[in-house]
Amino acid sequence: MPQKKNNAVIAVCIQEPTEEGSSMDFGIIKGDMLRFLHQAFITDTITHALAIPDVDIRLYYIDSAERVQLVKIVTDYLRKKMDAKQARDFDKRFETVVMQKEGWGKRSSKVFDDCFE
Repeated sequence: MPQKKNNAVIAVCIQEPTEEGSSMDFGIIKGDMLRFLHQAFITDTITHALAIPDVDIRLYYIDSAERVQLVKIVTDYLRKKMDAKQARDFDKRFETVVMQKEGWGKRSSKVFDDCFE
């Protein structure tokens, strides 16, 4: 369980492209293009969250090789774009949280419990 450092948390949750009868449907955007769009959205969300001072930022994702790779791509990219001060702030405020693969509703509930604890 993450350690709370600030009074507020921004939780970024990676939902699976297809689960529980729903799927990300962007028309003609599929396959690698959809994965790239998903990655860009997560990266952009974290970047904007970092602009808000005095909040913890947590990235929640399921324990799968594909998601671990996605998180590595996103965090490596973000770190390359940071100067030393930004990197220290990132290390202080950003945390990844691996979750068991359960239904989206159960995972979302656990995220809320975790953030409000």
